[in-house]
Amino acid sequence: YTGSSAGIVYLPEGELLYPVGGFSYMADRNRESIPFGEGLTGQAALSGKILELKGVAPEDVKISYALGEVKPKHIVAVPLIDDKLAGVAELLSVTEFTPLQIEFLSSAAHNIAVAITTAQNRRRVQELLEETEAQSEELKMQHSELESINAELETQTEKLQASEEELRVQQEELQQTNEELAERSVLLEERNMEIQKKSED
Repeated sequence: YTGSSAGIVYLPEGELLYPVGGFSYMADRNRESIPFGEGLTGQAALSGKILELKGVAPEDVKISYALGEVKPKHIVAVPLIDDKLAGVAELLSVTEFTPLQIEFLSSAAHNIAVAITTAQNRRRVQELLEETEAQSEELKMQHSELESINAELETQTEKLQASEEELRVQQEELQQTNEELAERSVLLEERNMEIQKKSED
């Protein structure tokens, strides 16, 4: 619709703009990220207004073709706003954009911002869903581990109970043996006394 020769879209992250996609555009390494307020694109992000640059273009902006490169004659930075800044579109042309094309960009900017925001929200929802699924899987694993630990504890408890029962039986047997020994000791004493009496007589 605009007859642009090249273009690039920047998305904000913190106080910087990062390029995420474009066509026929070769950016210098200095433009791998643009601070808010710096250059045409950064100023458009900060002001929220469409900004234009006609005539001489910056040295680091070139339009790439199959046969080589050419500098643009008209650059337009369009802020994409949906409640807040969703991005900035930078469009370049080897001829000047018409007022009608600029008006079209102005009217389309909000719809593009809504599309970007929607895509980001979908991605975030997908990330949250994957995170939730991962947490659910982790909880299942933890639950399984707890069940194994509980089963092991139950087994150990049963073993302890069996050991306690065995000890109780042994104690009863010892007590019975002690009682028998005490009875025998009394009998022996009585016999000793009888023998002693007989020997005295």
